[in-house]
Amino acid sequence: MVLTTHPLIDQFKAAGINIHQYTTTDNYLDLAICIRAKPGSKLQKMLIGQGGEIIISTTKRAVEGEANKAIKKILSDTLGVSGSNISLDKGHNSKHKRYLIRFIFTKHKQVEYYIKKVANLTK
Repeated sequence: MVLTTHPLIDQFKAAGINIHQYTTTDNYLDLAICIRAKPGSKLQKMLIGQGGEIIISTTKRAVEGEANKAIKKILSDTLGVSGSNISLDKGHNSKHKRYLIRFIFTKHKQVEYYIKKVANLTK
């Protein structure tokens, strides 16, 4: 069953994050978000930009995909999603990227779990 709205999408919007496309069923939510990468930073951090993109600073340099791997790991840890459910869709060699993320709803990770993770982005 495909839904027209979803509480997790609403939480992303409330946090000021633009969702560029999504597909949802009772068991999962697939969405695409824009990331602005800041490789080679002194500190690792995540912010929400004025344009609704997530700005991720990583200490890894943009050499041989190291920064992309680090960004994927940061997204995984922050959002509580397995790394295998996160893929870089566009922007492999750019600071402006689009990641596809699949949130899978299980007995242990219901929608509320992910909503709390997204809410923590704004703290």
